[in-house]
Amino acid sequence: MAMMTLDMIWLLIIILLCIIEMSTMEVKSVWFMLSAIISYFLSKGETEFYIQVIVFLVTGVLLLSLFRGITLKKIEKLKKKYKKCKKK
Repeated sequence: MAMMTLDMIWLLIIILLCIIEMSTMEVKSVWFMLSAIISYFLSKGETEFYIQVIVFLVTGVLLLSLFRGITLKKIEKLKKKYKKCKKK
């Protein structure tokens, strides 16, 4: 059996996070999925694994803290707009 490479591990993490986000729709996993994509590309460039993990964690937390609130507000506005259109 072939050994998994780091890029394969990051791809599995991306897929797992995508599945989690689709099943929960809480707009949390998507930010870590984006940071896993960054770490995937770092793994293609022969970057050390510990740096990939640090980049994954730091960018995930930054993206989550910066954009989750904004995204949730936009989603709520769209839901209200949809409900108004549905009533007509």
